[in-house]
This record gives sequence, structure tokens and C-alpha cells, in this order.
Amino acid sequence: MNTEVKEKITALEDRCTNVVLASINEAGESLASQSPFVLDDDRNFLILVSKLAEHGRTLERAREINVMLMEDESGLVNPFARERLNYNCTVAELQRGSAERAEGEKLLIARFGKFVETLIALPDFTMYRVSPVNGRYVAGFGAAYIIADGEIKQLGK
Repeated sequence: MNTEVKEKITALEDRCTNVVLASINEAGESLASQSPFVLDDDRNFLILVSKLAEHGRTLERAREINVMLMEDESGLVNPFARERLNYNCTVAELQRGSAERAEGEKLLIARFGKFVETLIALPDFTMYRVSPVNGRYVAGFGAAYIIADGEIKQLGK
């Protein structure tokens, strides 16, 4: 695995607090949404969403989605070369009372504060583990990489 590129990917994942979710809704239409997230020890995204929101209902029945992380726009020199990371992911609901959900709740509270305790207590809020399977990382012009099978390979090489 390309260590320098892996470090850049990890840094982007650690800098971002929101992930863009791309899924298909109940009507078969594409849906883009966003959610705050934390990463677990295995670098899976843990998100807490309401089933009252359209993306919450979509996640409830989805088994695969795409997620995207992007460089903050405020310091961009060239928006065409924006650093970004896409993953195709599997989705699994974390059941209330499970050890994995309890750990996810602790991580969310540590990252986003006590307000998360209110969301956790609401019956419509569900936690999901969104696990990357493969992806693509773009570091800028001429610097695009495929992530698959634990390997990072530059496109075109």
C-alpha cells in the first residue's frame, strides 16, 4: 500500500466531520444527504440518523451506499482539483443495547458533545456502521487513486 497516499487519506478522514451519503430512496430515485460521523477502530463510519428523515428511511433498507468526503472549500485555490474521497460501502444497523452501539455513542459524544446524548435518547434515531469496501481518492490533478483489496493504486499507472 502506498504509505504517503494512505496518510493523506487518513488525514482527510480525520479532518472531516460530515460525510455525504449517496443512496437510492424508496421510489428508486437517487438521494444525496449528509451526516456527522465518527470512525471506529476499524475506520468504519458510524452515523446517527433519524428514521423520520428521508435518508434515515433509506439507510434502514439499504445494504450498500456511496459516501464522499471533501476538502473544505474555504481554502481552495482551484475547485477543479479539490481533494476528495469516495467509498462504496456496506451498511449495517447497530442495535440499541449492543456493545458496538454503546462504543459508537461514546465516540459521537466525545467528538460532538453532550447534545448527542439527546439524540441517542430519541426513539427514531438509529446508528449505522458504514463500512468501506472499495473507493477512489483524488488528491488533485493527475493524482487519482483506486482503493481496492487493501491496495492503493494510481490511476493510469
